[in-house]
Amino acid sequence: MTARPRVMVSRCLLGDAVRYDGGAKTVAGLRDVFGTAWESVPVCPEVEAGMGVPRPPIDLVVRDGNLSVLNAATGHDLTVSLSRVADAATAEGVTGGLDGALFKSRSPSCGIGDARHYQGVVGAEFEDGGGLLAGALRGALPALPMLDERQWAVPARRWIFCYRVQVHALSRREGLQSALSAIEPGLRDDPFRLDRLRLLARFGDRPAFLREAGRARVARHPDGWPAAWEIRSLAITPRTVRDLHNSRAVRKDTVSK
Repeated sequence: MTARPRVMVSRCLLGDAVRYDGGAKTVAGLRDVFGTAWESVPVCPEVEAGMGVPRPPIDLVVRDGNLSVLNAATGHDLTVSLSRVADAATAEGVTGGLDGALFKSRSPSCGIGDARHYQGVVGAEFEDGGGLLAGALRGALPALPMLDERQWAVPARRWIFCYRVQVHALSRREGLQSALSAIEPGLRDDPFRLDRLRLLARFGDRPAFLREAGRARVARHPDGWPAAWEIRSLAITPRTVRDLHNSRAVRKDTVSK
């Protein structure tokens, strides 16, 4: 039996009460996806760093070009302990094999480009950036599909993410050529893109291949939705497939971004 794709996921999204306020941010149906299609790699860096539940929130502060993690209540520097956990989770993802990440938005640990990076002191001007774990993971695995729960709520973005996770898993297990053979049947009407994928597979450019495979499906459907062969290839839950067919609110130009 083929091993399922492995996806790192914020524990709070699965319903675990691990947030700083003692609550969760449960995403409906997410456990069904992991129970049926994917192997979950649950993570909560703050809990694993021993910060407890509930706990004071934390902030990210940039000082002299370095990113620090501070306890919002006491100002205590937690950078070392949290970085150690983030690095360990990233190393496990690299060595154990990882095909995607589904993280909590705006989290100082898990935010994908939308965590607040205060400049100098907490409360000052801030720039959006990656959380500590998300940033480490992106640096180690630049082609890894990553999504947050707000993006997951958009059916088209959810489907593209699922598609890329499946392609990534196939590529990781069996190589680029095998992944290409699974994609080719749906790209007969797009010879330019198919030729590019063939070249990337031939010369072993894995990150570029995975990125291009993730974009390929969008370009070949006028309404931005999958063909039957692609849905079958995903092996995701019937609930998710129904969502895809019942939703038509996202225009193609939105899907393509």
